[in-house]
Amino acid sequence: MKIAKVEHYRCEEWTATTYVWVPDDMSADQLAGFAEAAYESYWKAEEDFKKLDAPPNPGYAPEYDKSPEKIVAQVKAEHKAKLDAYTAWNKKRNEARLSYPEHLEIVSDGLIKDFHNGVKDAPRVQVSWGHRHGETLEFGDSTPYDYNREKQDDDERWV
Repeated sequence: MKIAKVEHYRCEEWTATTYVWVPDDMSADQLAGFAEAAYESYWKAEEDFKKLDAPPNPGYAPEYDKSPEKIVAQVKAEHKAKLDAYTAWNKKRNEARLSYPEHLEIVSDGLIKDFHNGVKDAPRVQVSWGHRHGETLEFGDSTPYDYNREKQDDDERWV
């Protein structure tokens, strides 16, 4: 696996960068195809969700005291129907809130992995720096963000 970079533009200006793991033999054209498919998938999920009306939250349990004329089984059945509708709506909402890297993973059938998910199986080591308080240490901290240290001073990177 190798790291690939997807740059996001909004209003023709660079906005963010997504890092993902891709197979070693994946070309830039293949990645571009998956990136476009993930883009379409992202917006389709959002648009599909916007078309749904939110059902009322059914609460934690049936409220028997609000329907004294009904038998327990009827109240339970009505609550279950409301809970099922709310659960289905909530599932659609969660799908609409998937991140772009998650859509990339879905449209590529798992070929592409989110940066953080792809490093689960990577070898890990720890370095103990001891108690060297008061000394400046540059760990080369890697983040999923693409900061160009030559063009930005430290304060701009953390705004």
